[in-house]
Amino acid sequence: MNYNFYANKEDKLEIFEFIFKETDLHIYDLSSAHEQQICQYKTVEEISSKFDLVNGDKFATTFQLWSPRHKGNLFLGKSILTQNVAMGILIVIQRMDGD
Repeated sequence: MNYNFYANKEDKLEIFEFIFKETDLHIYDLSSAHEQQICQYKTVEEISSKFDLVNGDKFATTFQLWSPRHKGNLFLGKSILTQNVAMGILIVIQRMDGD
């Protein structure tokens, strides 16, 4: 499920602060550039130092949230795209069912 949220930098930082302090959610990159790893973020400072939260970028505001309450294991895998679609590899986060 996707939600589009339009806010200024301070609004975004407040939301991240709330997620880190008030929930058990883990924040990951939704995807990554070619040959780059998916990152997990544990602080607001990690996010604000990596992303331009004012002007944005194609990866600026796309995150995957996951909670241990979701059950199952978090699976980080590579999706190989055909050359007709794109050159390279896109890394995505997927949820796998647990035991």
